Amino acid sequence: MKGLQKIYVDEGIKGYFRGLLTNCYKEGIFAGLFYGMYEEGKKLGFSSSFSGIVSGMISTLMTHPL
Repeated sequence: MKGLQKIYVDEGIKGYFRGLLTNCYKEGIFAGLFYGMYEEGKKLGFSSSFSGIVSGMISTLMTHPL
């Protein structure tokens, strides 16, 4: 609770939303990559489980830097 108060006192309401836009961009790119690869995997004849696992791994590696 003290952390929330400190953010409000130091930065105001805007402090609660810092980094939101960057995260939205990252998640949008992730979702687009994932969906495209998932659907392509299903078209190639892979099971939906396998296609989802591989799509998730590749999308995560591309959008979440170490």
